[in-house]
Amino acid sequence: MERSFEPILPRHLLEHFPPLVETAIEDAIKCPVCYEVCVDAIIESACNHTFCKKCVEKLFKQSDDCTFKCPQTRNNVTRSQTGPNRAIREMIHKIKVKCVFIEKGCEWSGCYVDLESHLKNDCSHVKVRCTMLGCDFVGKRSSSERHLKHCEYRPKQCKYCNSYFVASMLTDHEKYCVSQVILCPYGCTTKVKKKDALQHYEEECRNAVLNCEFAEFGCEEKIKRHRYEDHIQKNYQLHLDMMKEKTLFFKSQHTALLNEVNVLRDSTKIDHIKATLKEKDDQISHLKREIRSLETNVEQLNKKNKELQHVVEILNNTEALYEDGVSSNELDEMDQFERAKQAYSDSLNISERGLGESFDDLGLQSALKPAAAMQDSARNREIKKEGYLLKKSKHLGQWRNRWMVLTSNYLFAYEEQNSKANHTEKLLLRNIDQVVEGAHEQGYYIFNIKTKDGKGLYLKSQSRDEVLSWIQELRRWKDKGH
Repeated sequence: MERSFEPILPRHLLEHFPPLVETAIEDAIKCPVCYEVCVDAIIESACNHTFCKKCVEKLFKQSDDCTFKCPQTRNNVTRSQTGPNRAIREMIHKIKVKCVFIEKGCEWSGCYVDLESHLKNDCSHVKVRCTMLGCDFVGKRSSSERHLKHCEYRPKQCKYCNSYFVASMLTDHEKYCVSQVILCPYGCTTKVKKKDALQHYEEECRNAVLNCEFAEFGCEEKIKRHRYEDHIQKNYQLHLDMMKEKTLFFKSQHTALLNEVNVLRDSTKIDHIKATLKEKDDQISHLKREIRSLETNVEQLNKKNKELQHVVEILNNTEALYEDGVSSNELDEMDQFERAKQAYSDSLNISERGLGESFDDLGLQSALKPAAAMQDSARNREIKKEGYLLKKSKHLGQWRNRWMVLTSNYLFAYEEQNSKANHTEKLLLRNIDQVVEGAHEQGYYIFNIKTKDGKGLYLKSQSRDEVLSWIQELRRWKDKGH
């Protein structure tokens, strides 16, 4: 309690105690200047009068030559003629007094020397101030213990990370504490700390997707960790055949090169041999470049695969727009859309046409421009509301800034405004069950979009008017979509 509260004592409380003295006070211990008890008694040797210390200092300050006139004898007194009156001080300290709060019910009495300690440490009627940073509580010491138990600024320990926080902030911290133990977000039943979830996935999670260790020999399977051993055992012979095939290929290449070297050694035409050797060296260098090119093409194929997925998204969205209806001016672009779909089908045969063809060599990029433009045009034409909101991720529960776009049929989420990349979220309005306003947390207003399949989408903004506007528009177009 002493470390949590600071006593607030009235000004000069310890000096104005004559009414509380149990025994009579003689004039000898009263200051002839202020007529108060000489708490810090000072005696002057010029005429042996006693004053309180604060009056002596005041008299010296009023004098220009560091002297003052005794108020009783008018004799000049210098600073060297003053000193503590220890007899009077000891007498005052032994005077019996009662607590200054006797009228409020405090029954303490004792020596004057103990009064200050009583007021600072024990008296329940003294006002105290809470010493917790930020707390402005002031009240009687008797109510301080009750306040300390509920003070919003008291330190409180997190049950997950054992760190200390201000009590009013602890609930929000524990909600997002990275040391909190959760079920694995990737579907296994293991309990891990939030901060260790990714490491758990990479090292232990039974649902982690792994590449087969025989991928370099041609196995393209992607297997979950708990099925990996079964995959290795069941495909033992297949992997062995792949290794044999690869070994035979390298052996044939090695034999062919050896034969060519032997032919060159048997040749009597030195110049021809040198030229042939150089040619073979060039071929070997070419093969090395081809290998590097193949590795580069593999990376390009991975990139093209992502582009093709984007194409599928554009085509699906465009088909949805046609189902919703387009204007008569857009109907003449139907055959361009069909060409885009055909170009996509052609792109699926890219492995048969070779690795050297670019994305636009297939005619896919140019064919998709009308369809993409028509999609953007139709989408922009039917936008009902758009703007930035914070969206909560489904797995890690993190809030991310997203550009939200509401049309008459869908709710889209993009990473940036006017982004040409794929949307990160797409919700069909007729699948929405209800849109409800949530709690107000840390300066943000939250609302929840609940779907008919029991899933949910959490969004928030610092503006409540913005949140209410989104809720109104979502409910309006959800009802129209039914």
